[in-house]
Parts: sequence; structure tokens; C-alpha cells
Amino acid sequence: CTSIFLGVESGSSKTLDFLNRKYTSDDVIKVTTLCKNLGLHTITAFIIGLPGETLVTVQKSIDYAVQSNLDTASFFVALPLPGSQLFEKMEKDGQKIDFNELRLLTTKVKTSKLPLAEIARLRKKAMLTFVFYRLIREINPISIYYRARQLFFLGPRFYWQVCQRFIKIMS
Repeated sequence: CTSIFLGVESGSSKTLDFLNRKYTSDDVIKVTTLCKNLGLHTITAFIIGLPGETLVTVQKSIDYAVQSNLDTASFFVALPLPGSQLFEKMEKDGQKIDFNELRLLTTKVKTSKLPLAEIARLRKKAMLTFVFYRLIREINPISIYYRARQLFFLGPRFYWQVCQRFIKIMS
């Protein structure tokens, strides 16, 4: 096992409470720190556009993703999939859901008070902000040293083993 996927969903405790999550933002930081200590790559997912979200709560999620030292963060729009709490809430509120309009990264289904164009803009902002800060974190002398060390000391050995296996298979 080299990596672990975590559905963080939000950096806002208000949004996590709406989702009835039994963890807090601090719990996620503890888990990701433990994963890093074990040598695991953390892959996380955040959702933008959940009911009750505001510009402030979305910005909290973006800031949280950047400050938590996550390896990978993806930002998705809220999708009211059948069986989900969001789907049940929308049905209860009498909202019609056109499943032909659901998309993983963009949607035409209104799930929060934020306009759809604003949700799309915030998702793009979140991705660009995370990538920018992740890049800045990687471009430092210590990270460059460890990457170079990994490439030169671990890389060739791995490729040599792959070549040997390939030759053995082809023989």
C-alpha cells in the first residue's frame, strides 16, 4: 500500500456538521500526519456547493487544504446522488433533479444558495490555489535533495529490476 484516499469533504466544521460527519478538521490533520510518518501518500477530496455553504466556508476549505500539507487534493461539485443525504434533502425540499445534468466537475443542478457559476469559479480557484502552494512547498532545497536522492538512488534500481523481469518474460 503506497497511498490512501480520504474523503475530507470540507475544511469547515459547519459543513461537516451538516453532513453528520463524526470527524473534525483536526482529526483529518492527525490522520494525514500519521500517514506521512508511515510513508503513505495522501489523496484527499473536497466538495464545493453543499447546502449551507457560503463564500466563507468554501474559502475555509481551500485554506485548510493548503495549510494541512496534503499530498493531493481534488475539488468536486456537490452531486445529489440517489441514497445520499443531499439527494434526500433535495427531494424533501421538493427540488427536481435532472440526472442528465449531473457532472463530476461541473453541474447544472443547484445544490446550495451559491450560484452555479460561482461554484464553478470557486472549484477552479481551489484547484489552482492548491497546486500553486503545493508547487511552492516542493520547490525548496530539502525537497529537491530528497527528490534527486530518490531518483538517483531508488530510481535506477527499480528500472533495472523491471528490465530484468521483462527480459526474463521475453526469454
